[in-house]
Amino acid sequence: MPQSKNDNPFRKTILPNLRQALITAFSNKTGNVIYHESVRLYQEELAGMNDRNSKVIHNHLSNNILPAYAAYKILLQAGIEQSKALEFIRQEVFKSMVSPAAKMRRLGTLPFIYGLFKTLMKPVVGYGYPKEGWDIEWKEYSKTRLAFNMKSCLYCEELKKRGVPELCPIFCETDELTYNPLAPRVVFERGGTLAKGCAVCDFSYKKGHK
Repeated sequence: MPQSKNDNPFRKTILPNLRQALITAFSNKTGNVIYHESVRLYQEELAGMNDRNSKVIHNHLSNNILPAYAAYKILLQAGIEQSKALEFIRQEVFKSMVSPAAKMRRLGTLPFIYGLFKTLMKPVVGYGYPKEGWDIEWKEYSKTRLAFNMKSCLYCEELKKRGVPELCPIFCETDELTYNPLAPRVVFERGGTLAKGCAVCDFSYKKGHK
């Protein structure tokens, strides 16, 4: 029986089809048990979350961090091997990036995309990653390259606090899924991430070629 929108607390999150994915991966019975427990934990986390008085951080937590955490934690509690649980979450998160990646691919065909990207980047980063959750240092803002370092990250902090830092690299990988389609006109490069033990997450967007 199809699940109604009102029955799916995950429908507006990064895991909108979690129930069906769990059933497909682990059988109807096991999938439903894991799903309902994930809903329970997700709602508990929502009730107690600290959004630092920021609507944007509220959205990062409720739409991305907490859904992934809840599903992953329950997968582990259900006896699913960590590697399999991580891969399940990775694949479901990546599915949610298909549409944003397609939009970036279309933008990447525009001959003036770097100029547009340069105009929008600072306000978009400033709004989407506020100081309450991220410490960002701009390194370059030129006609040929945009670069900044994230010296702290809400995702790393919140997932580490919950004892699952291994989830954070999945979210780092979504940056590549999002920005790589802009090539060759805009080339996204990164040397390392906080999630993998580096001092900073370094973001670099170089003006490419047609």
